[in-house]
Amino acid sequence: MSEIEILKIEHCLRDAQLGSDWKTLSELLSKRLTYIHSNGYIDNHESYLEKIQKGIIRYQKLELTPQTTHIFDELAIRTAIVRGTVLVLDNPKQLHNYTSTTWIKENSEWKLLLFQSTAIE
Repeated sequence: MSEIEILKIEHCLRDAQLGSDWKTLSELLSKRLTYIHSNGYIDNHESYLEKIQKGIIRYQKLELTPQTTHIFDELAIRTAIVRGTVLVLDNPKQLHNYTSTTWIKENSEWKLLLFQSTAIE
């Protein structure tokens, strides 16, 4: 995977999140997903998609500023700063977070294996 490929797949992920497109998200997320929210709550593949489907989490705006990228044969790790807005149970929450994403190649396709977000105070 090249850095350009990472940018492309991250763009697809952001578009799917902003569009609440759980079908595309299910294709981008590993079945072994661990999604750690900035509040410390942890979702897996099924629970994260359920929150998207039911509108529990609705992303309004996501701006990503990449910081570091580490690429290995079938693994890529990226850190970034994310700013934006998300509705959680219809309550707006402003995002200003450090994030770390781990992408892994599964059956010749890149999937999000791990996402961790830490709020910047």
